[in-house]
Amino acid sequence: MRLVSAVLIAAFAIVPALAARAQEQKIHKAHAIAMHGTPKYGPDFEHFDYVNPDAPKGGTLRMAEQGTFDSFNGHIPKGNAAAGLSYLYESLMTGSADEPFTMKLS
Repeated sequence: MRLVSAVLIAAFAIVPALAARAQEQKIHKAHAIAMHGTPKYGPDFEHFDYVNPDAPKGGTLRMAEQGTFDSFNGHIPKGNAAAGLSYLYESLMTGSADEPFTMKLS
């Protein structure tokens, strides 16, 4: 009984302290994260510096792959997943070629 009382007293003493500490922590919202310094591109940028937004559009892309597949699920323990499945999923963050250690929200 004493052990239960001691645990309850400790819990009631710790919970308010943890809640107060959580209130003290500040949330930092950002459009990008950088390992060193600040990100090169601001939150309102439209294209990377090395991309030509006026590039000609159109054409055909043909991608060849050897082998077969039996599933479009790339995370299966059995079977053969189709090649190039990374294009089916969109990442939450995007890196740039001119800032290797910076990621921005997609």
